[in-house]
Amino acid sequence: MRQEIRLSPTRPTIEQSIWLVPVSMDPALGSVTLYWAPQDSCGTRCTRGMQTWDGGALTWTPTDLHSVRGRLDMSWTQGSGEWSFLLGWVMRATSPVAAPADTEWSFIESDINCDALVSSTQGCTFEDYIPTYTINTDAYPLAAGFVWVMRVGNSAHPGSRAHQSPLHRLADDGAANANRRRICDSTFTAHPETWNPSCDEYAFAASRESGGTVVQSGAECAQFALRGTPEQFRFTADPRYPAPTWNEACGRASMPLDQNEGVGRDLGRFVQDMRIVNWDAYYVATPLFDQRCEDVDEWCDIT
Repeated sequence: MRQEIRLSPTRPTIEQSIWLVPVSMDPALGSVTLYWAPQDSCGTRCTRGMQTWDGGALTWTPTDLHSVRGRLDMSWTQGSGEWSFLLGWVMRATSPVAAPADTEWSFIESDINCDALVSSTQGCTFEDYIPTYTINTDAYPLAAGFVWVMRVGNSAHPGSRAHQSPLHRLADDGAANANRRRICDSTFTAHPETWNPSCDEYAFAASRESGGTVVQSGAECAQFALRGTPEQFRFTADPRYPAPTWNEACGRASMPLDQNEGVGRDLGRFVQDMRIVNWDAYYVATPLFDQRCEDVDEWCDIT
């Protein structure tokens, strides 16, 4: 038996399919009939279609071991907000000569979350799945390097899959802006060797792990700077400040504006594409650095 549940990030549909492939059957049973009863806790917030089956009847004999595929489609119809519910099923087998006549199996499978919050469309996701925001390190290698340094070097490892330390979305724009203002406060001055500079922070301001939730000023963060020219640059701890202890609640960097904003824009698209709602977890990957760099205390050349 194999079951597949297919969800869509742009439609509030749940498509369930099940394949039954008999391998052998005890001739003493004569025949066996199966009943598949999908179950869910969505209640009146969902509509359900009729079961359909391909491949033949749901009754087998020792000489007829055909394979079948069943399907059941559902739709979340609440239309606003979000709703989480369970999917499961009961399978019952009957035989005219078995004692007892019926055997039953049940299984609670998946937490599903459907929402109408993160984009103009509705959609559904698997609640236990934690997606990964993969930064485009070809387009934004400088900002990605900052994220890599903090994710690997900081003792909290924010966003690290290897350390099972995901970020969690903060879906409150006012709170995210307050985090950003606290980290990038009046104590920030761009490094003189950063071109088109801006104040960059990690963990992201729109995450529950933002240092803006615990520090009073960005001066309490580990300080970094992108130094050089667009053709030849290096990313280092900012020599104007004490060296990082790696126990800081945040990182702050003097970063070219296009790098800073590019990662932020892509993060916004990722949130919509993956339907990351408030408090949802996600990891962060930086492929170029993950492949070439090993430790924050060693020089890493990405050219």
